[in-house]
Amino acid sequence: MVGEIIMSLLILVTSCYLYIEAMRLREFRAYAEVGPDFWPKIVLILLIALSGALTVSNVIKWRKSPGEVRDREEGWKRVLIAVFLLVGYIYVLKPLGFIVASPLFITGMMLLIMPKRKKVIPIAVACIMAIIYILFGRLLFVPLPKGFGVFHDISIILGL
Repeated sequence: MVGEIIMSLLILVTSCYLYIEAMRLREFRAYAEVGPDFWPKIVLILLIALSGALTVSNVIKWRKSPGEVRDREEGWKRVLIAVFLLVGYIYVLKPLGFIVASPLFITGMMLLIMPKRKKVIPIAVACIMAIIYILFGRLLFVPLPKGFGVFHDISIILGL
């Protein structure tokens, strides 16, 4: 529990520092409404708020149950599996494309996090994919990886 408190505090302090650095970004007049300094500030404000809430939550849990010790071996196994899933996702994202690799990654992470709630996974995957596509593909105009070969064709057919 102390490790979680330290980690959330580290994220909080780092995000505060990065927000201060983001304040130094120059604003270009070509982008009068939303400039390049806008998104880093928004993301960092959200990160500050969420890591602050996480820190407070962890401190409250730690004070309420000071004698509890979790099964550390099980926790490390899950962390290692999550790291392997993330590395695998990064490795296959370019050849398979966003539309194929992301649902596989999201499903794997959800099975790891909440293995007993399998019925929720298809709906959650569809919602997460839609949100990512709308946010990055349509609002921010960030091109999502299309993949190679047949995966590229699938992406084109689906309009990505």
